[in-house]
Formats: sequence, structure tokens, C-alpha cells
Amino acid sequence: MSDLCIFEQIQDGDVESVGGKGLSLGQMSAAGLPVPPGFCVTTAAYRRLRDQSLAGDAALVEQIAAAYRQLGGGPVAVRSSAIGEDGAVTSFAGQQETILGVRGEADVCAAIARCWESLHTERAIAYRRHQNVGDEGLAMAVVVQRLVHAEVAGVLFTRDPLDAEGRRMLAEASWGLGESVVSGKVAPDRYHLDRDTGRVVEQH
Repeated sequence: MSDLCIFEQIQDGDVESVGGKGLSLGQMSAAGLPVPPGFCVTTAAYRRLRDQSLAGDAALVEQIAAAYRQLGGGPVAVRSSAIGEDGAVTSFAGQQETILGVRGEADVCAAIARCWESLHTERAIAYRRHQNVGDEGLAMAVVVQRLVHAEVAGVLFTRDPLDAEGRRMLAEASWGLGESVVSGKVAPDRYHLDRDTGRVVEQH
């Protein structure tokens, strides 16, 4: 896979190139779900530039700028998508960078570099050690996605972690963008839903 790919180009076997978050977005796009458009800077670019500056690769900078223009410019979300992130066992939720409301080609490139750097923060390293995730083969893809100006946003757990029988889902939501829920900045509203019917069983 090349340094960049749009969501529609991502296939089921591409997790090593686009990370867990990128793969999920590609799968949802392929399923016809209303995913805001975007692209991934793949792990190939990260590995090639690991000890260099993104700004020093003029060809990649221009590819990113062109892909950003193809999205129509304006505000985007720039989100980490490390290998092993958003997996079945380890989520890495909140461990690596997400930068919202990024505008302009230069700022998009700077945000991508920040995501790469966040793979090596003390917090990310400590989480990997706690989860017994080694550094071998570690790499970071980055998702750049048109930002939705949401009045309400949140997270849906397709299996409620507090339901041992697996019959319920859990939605956590708050006013504004979903980052406030993911980062733990707010105490979100909680909705326990029946998995089969979607009916609200309990809410807080």
C-alpha cells in the first residue's frame, strides 16, 4: 500500500497499513454507513520517516495537501490509528493524539506529526507495558477526516461491559464533540440498550 489511501480503498487485510481505527472506518465505508470522508497516512510513511521530519519530505507533504483539498478543505479531525489500536483486546482509547478542528494544509501536516510523536509518550509506553504489548513492529497510521459539527456525540459499546450476559449495548453521550466523552472530560449520559430491539432498558 502507498503512503496515502482514502477510506474506500481500505480492505479487510490492511490493518498493518492503516491501523485499527483506519480499518474500522474503511469497513464502515464499504458497508455503506454514513462515514464522513477522509484518508489515511499509512504506516509505510511513518516507518520511512520515523527518524526524520515530515516537513522534509516534500512529495508526501504535497500528497497530504492534495488529499486535504480533495476533502474540500475546512476543519478536519486528525486521529491516531496505531497498529493494535481499537482491537478486540486492547483499545488504546485516549492514549494517542486526536486533534480536532484542524484547518489548512500546514496545520494538517503538523497534526499528523503530533500523532506520530504521541506513539512514544510516557503514557502510551506505560499503557503498552501494562497490556503486555511489545514495541516490535510498532507503527502509526493517521486518519484525516472531515469534521462533523455535532450537537451531541458519543460512543456506542456494542456489548455493555457491565452486562455479563451480553444482552445489552451501552451508549455514552454528551453535548458537543465525542472527544469530551472519550477523554473523560465530562460525565456522560448513559443509555443501556437491548441488543435485539434497540429499546432503552435503563438510562442515567
